[in-house]
Amino acid sequence: MKLRLFIALALIPQILIVNFLKNNPSVIDTYYVGSFYNSVFKINSFIFSNINFPIGEVLYIAIFISFIYLVFKTLSFKFKNFLNLISFISIIYFFFYSFWGLNYFRTSISERLNIKSNYEFVELDFTIEKIISLIEKEIPIIKKEKQISNIFELIDTKNSNIKESIIPALFLYQRVSGHFIPFTSEAVVVKEIPLVDIPVVILHEQAHQMGYADEGEASFIAFTNAIKHKDPSVRYSGYFNALINLLNEVVKNHPEKLEFYLWLSSLCAGVTLLILIGKKGPLVALLFMAIFLAVFFLKNITKIVAISSATILSAGFLIKIGRLNDLQKILE
Repeated sequence: MKLRLFIALALIPQILIVNFLKNNPSVIDTYYVGSFYNSVFKINSFIFSNINFPIGEVLYIAIFISFIYLVFKTLSFKFKNFLNLISFISIIYFFFYSFWGLNYFRTSISERLNIKSNYEFVELDFTIEKIISLIEKEIPIIKKEKQISNIFELIDTKNSNIKESIIPALFLYQRVSGHFIPFTSEAVVVKEIPLVDIPVVILHEQAHQMGYADEGEASFIAFTNAIKHKDPSVRYSGYFNALINLLNEVVKNHPEKLEFYLWLSSLCAGVTLLILIGKKGPLVALLFMAIFLAVFFLKNITKIVAISSATILSAGFLIKIGRLNDLQKILE
């Protein structure tokens, strides 16, 4: 009883310490990120990396069942059952923040690199065009080099504590493509997601392993590593997901610009659909494109040609890698 009481009461100083560290990122950078967390990650990787399935997901299931059981027991309104629940929460709280959670309070990448968050729309528009042109360059290389069979193997995951999920249906239902388990330092990927997403998802979860807890920062690290990769399929994955995020930024913060982008997306989707119809598809698609280009010639001929040609080049590749809904995703 005394031990349980001590553990339960320890939750209070834990919360106070975490709140102190939250406001002192320099302490996290010096004593946690640079030393303690690295040691935890190395130990966890040594213990768990050679196990074929994610121990952390089994642990998650056990934690969930235990929590439900303890909550149910508190309905008896007995003090010891309430104490058991608080002690359980205190233990989980301790291991979460000790093993990884304090990374949330490290100095951000944008602050370290002095990256400003404000920008002009013309910069966003230019970046979208740039990404499209880079996608165009990668697709012929992918077609020329090989047929894609197992893109999961393109990134070396040996001894890196990266696993395939044992409960993919649950995460697919929640539209989660991967997750990081703080207690075991395992990066878990849902292999059933579209193949084009797998490389950048693996790199995203590896960024979490490196201690980048913020989702935006992990995505930034994943993008930079993807576009520097030697394999064009991995580079394509990075560029394509960047394009999705950029177009989502248009939807979120520049809705007044949506009309033109929605029209372009509809055009691309129509062209892709026609190409996939059959042998006569490309001829029909070219005619379809010519009509729209003639009608909207004065709007923005450069961007129309760029996006349309990128879509045509992508069509065959997308169907090979199981991503027929990419253009629909852009429109969401």
